[in-house]
Amino acid sequence: MAENRNEIVNKYGIANNALLSVTLFEGRDLKPDDFLGKFDPYIMMRVDTEKITSNYKPDTLDPVWNEDYSL
Repeated sequence: MAENRNEIVNKYGIANNALLSVTLFEGRDLKPDDFLGKFDPYIMMRVDTEKITSNYKPDTLDPVWNEDYSL
């Protein structure tokens, strides 16, 4: 039985119901954001219209998240 390819994949050949899983591990040696040498890093991920923002890690240039996300 043949399936209608246009109904199951987008224009990039990716299944319309595909799920992207991302594991955010860590950052290293980030540049300080202010004159005190501090930084409150976070990550913002965007795929098409979906947006996810990680937890922020206060006062570090070597953040560790170990967080999993799905888009």
